[in-house]
Formats: sequence, C-alpha cells, structure tokens
Amino acid sequence: MSTKMSLTPSADQVGKALGIIIPIRAQDTGLVPEGWGVRKDRLEGRVELAKLNYLSGCFVKAPEIYVSGEIMTKRALELGAIGSLGLAAGLLEAQKKGKIIFPVESGVKKHNFVMPCTELDDEGGDASVAYFYWNRCGGGWKLGLRSLVGYFYPRDRFLRFSD
Repeated sequence: MSTKMSLTPSADQVGKALGIIIPIRAQDTGLVPEGWGVRKDRLEGRVELAKLNYLSGCFVKAPEIYVSGEIMTKRALELGAIGSLGLAAGLLEAQKKGKIIFPVESGVKKHNFVMPCTELDDEGGDASVAYFYWNRCGGGWKLGLRSLVGYFYPRDRFLRFSD
C-alpha cells in the first residue's frame, strides 16, 4: 500500500505556521549589527512551527503595566521561552519563501514576539534582544532590536513549545 503526501495544506492547517527550523548560531545569521557582540546565545535545536504555543506566553502579570528587561529575561527562562537569533533568521527565510511564520489567529498581529534566548551587546555595552513586529504599512513580519534597559508590555509575547 502506498501513501501520498499532499503539498497543499489541509483545512485545519490553513492560516497556521508550518515547517521545521534548525537554528544556527547568532554570529552566523548575518543579523548581528556591525560593532555589536553576542552576550548570550541559547539555541533551541529542531523547532517544528506547528507545535509551538504562540499566544500563552506573556511576561507581564496583572496588575503590572510593564516589566523591565531584567524581569522579562528571568520570566522567559522560568516559563520555557524559546527564541534565538538563529530561530529568527530561519523565520525570516521562511517568510521570504512565502510561508506563514506566525499563525493567522485572531489578533496575533497586535503582538510582538520577543526572541529572549540571544542577547546582543550594542556598541555601548547595553544588552538587546530581537523581536518580531507586524509591519502595518507593507505587511509581513519585521525583525527589530530592543534594549533590555527598556520595558516590555502585555503585547510582547514569547514562543514556547506546546505542552
């Protein structure tokens, strides 16, 4: 008996992130700005996008309005967050190929997805992390850098493996 695999997504897969990414070291991504260094880089191993939890991970707890970068990184570790610069590079590459990198669930475009597993040092020695935000003008997800000296808000989320 032979089995055929369809390259067309099934009805339950439409609008969902699909694919597998094996993150590479931050230094090898081409995403570290010139003059910056890598302070910390924890790679996730094989990441299957369909098996990620995109919406449950929030750094801010009620009644907090925001948290510092220090608290964000501590909670990210405690809650099993993933998100290295290597994963970000893989997500950007998948998006270039027309793949959905974050599921098109209700309201997902209002969130930023922080990549807390890689910390970069800017030219002044301050730490930053990468994050994805929805480009309202041109569409698509863009990657930015955010200082850990700043604050993180309820719209800032992280990714983790589904239970």
